[in-house]
Amino acid sequence: MKKIIISVTSDVVTDQRVIRIAGTLNKMGYYVYVIGRKLPDSFPARDFGYRVNRFRMLFHKGPFFYIFYNFRLFLYLFFRKADILLASDLDTLPANYIVSRLKKIPLVYDSHEYFTEVPELVN
Repeated sequence: MKKIIISVTSDVVTDQRVIRIAGTLNKMGYYVYVIGRKLPDSFPARDFGYRVNRFRMLFHKGPFFYIFYNFRLFLYLFFRKADILLASDLDTLPANYIVSRLKKIPLVYDSHEYFTEVPELVN
């Protein structure tokens, strides 16, 4: 069974888009592992039928959040075995790209969004 790691910067418990994608991949026979973040007011994780890991972050917005998240994601991905990496946000693309090149595994980027003027990036 091929293992796919999906990474997002959102809280995976409430991100309906990621829940649908991960559920579909799981039904297709992939071993799915989703990585996101845990916010101070996050709901407890429930059983989705696939693995979920949420990072607790020191920063919750701004450039330090994105730098810290990508650094932590890079280390996490680098030391995990996967057949495919899926960056579900532009924010997770740097860590996924570097790990996919170093480990020579396929990278899928879900380019559903390309928001260059969101407040977190502008301010």
